[in-house]
Amino acid sequence: MAALVAAVGAPASAAADAPARADSTSHRSAPYKVMLRSAVVPGWGQLYNHQFIKAALVAAGEGFIIYKTLDELKLENEAIDRVASLPAGPDQDLAFEEQTVHYNRKISWIWWGVAAHLLSMADAYVDAHLSTFEDDFGPPEGARRRAGDPEIRLAYRVRF
Repeated sequence: MAALVAAVGAPASAAADAPARADSTSHRSAPYKVMLRSAVVPGWGQLYNHQFIKAALVAAGEGFIIYKTLDELKLENEAIDRVASLPAGPDQDLAFEEQTVHYNRKISWIWWGVAAHLLSMADAYVDAHLSTFEDDFGPPEGARRRAGDPEIRLAYRVRF
């Protein structure tokens, strides 16, 4: 029995004496968590992925869409107030048409906002998923240069 305890205990003491190897794997959040960050705050997923310009564009774009939606809501409410205050006639009909136009624009801006938000979430997910691509597979063939091989490239393109 003592020999069994000694045999089982030996590998544990040997492993304790060896220095621990550093983990070379880059630790990032799961892509769905990065996507959820982008769902909560526009551009947060892009910031987490170190895509700073893209994060600024996403935040500015979604902010602009929200601004335009609220502006159309304000104009729609003003038109509703005019419809209620005007007597029946052509002026009221014109105010009602204006209300309908602003309502439709508001709905369009809402749909644009939904599309932009879903696109930014998908972008954050894909960027997070591909963040370790070059570590896993190496740089693309076109980016690899052999040492000592001179290379000159010239390109000219004409489009009509």
